[in-house]
Amino acid sequence: GGREGGAGGGSHAFLPVEELIASHLDQLFGGWKILGAWPYRVTRNAELERHEEECEDLLEMMAEEVRERMFAPFVRLEVRAGAPADLVDLLTEELELNATRDVYHVESLLDLSDLRTLAPEAEASANALRFPRHQPVEACARQACDPARGGEESIFDAIRKQDILVHHPYESF
Repeated sequence: GGREGGAGGGSHAFLPVEELIASHLDQLFGGWKILGAWPYRVTRNAELERHEEECEDLLEMMAEEVRERMFAPFVRLEVRAGAPADLVDLLTEELELNATRDVYHVESLLDLSDLRTLAPEAEASANALRFPRHQPVEACARQACDPARGGEESIFDAIRKQDILVHHPYESF
C-alpha cells in the first residue's frame, strides 16, 4: 500500500506503508534500540479441500474454511533482499519452510499488485499495447436463420438438412 502526499502543483509522491512503519519503529517500540527493519510476507496454503456436493449449508462451510485458514500451513516466505541471514533462517525455521524451495528474496516491493491502484492511466496505456479483442464471425447457417438478415429458415430445419460445424471461439452461433 502507499500514501499520497505532496503540496500543490498536481504532483504526487507515494510512500510504501512498510517504509512508513519502518521510519516510526522507535515510536512504536519506545525504549528499544532499533537495529534495522526488513519487511517480509508469508503465504499460507489456501487450498479448499471441502466437497460442496456433500455439504448441507454451503455458507457455513465457507465460513468455517475462512476460520481454518488462520491455521493453514505456510507455503512461502518473501523477504526483502539484504535481510540478515540469521533473521531469514529464524523465520524459515519457525514457519517450518524449506529454505531453498519456499524462501524468496525480493529486490523491490513485496506486493507489486498494489501499484495498480495508484495509476489508472498506466492501466489504460497497458491496454493500448494489448491485441484487440477477437470478434468471432457468425456461422453461415445462423445468417440463414436470422429473420433480421432476410433468413426465413428455423435453426432446427437447417440442422435437419445437414450438420453445422461451428469452430469455437472463432465462430459465434
